[in-house]
Amino acid sequence: GPYYNAAGDGKNGFNDISAAIQVPGYVLIAIAEIFASITGLEYAYKRAPEKMKSIVMSMFLFTNAGGSILAFCFNSISANPYLVENFAIVAGLMGAFTILFFVCFRHYDTREKQENEDRMLKESSDS
Repeated sequence: GPYYNAAGDGKNGFNDISAAIQVPGYVLIAIAEIFASITGLEYAYKRAPEKMKSIVMSMFLFTNAGGSILAFCFNSISANPYLVENFAIVAGLMGAFTILFFVCFRHYDTREKQENEDRMLKESSDS
């Protein structure tokens, strides 16, 4: 198994765990990023006024830059004694913002559903 307290086993200096163990985590993160980006860009494009689509979409991408800056700030405490605190802070922030996001935007689903039904009724009455 892996050696958590030392870099190697004393014989050859290497752990006997493969770096491929990280692949599933990176794949899941990539899939989540794709889903979040596509959904956010589609929603920004769909909801923006015709002459402001570029600005609204660039503002959405600017929030991604803000997330990258925040991750860069957390890199300074990503050293061995502070790893638990780092991940606890990030998990706590994600949980808090998930609840805040839900509270602020939960009514958009019913609003969009009603708008789609109204649009479909209008299209069916026009034809």
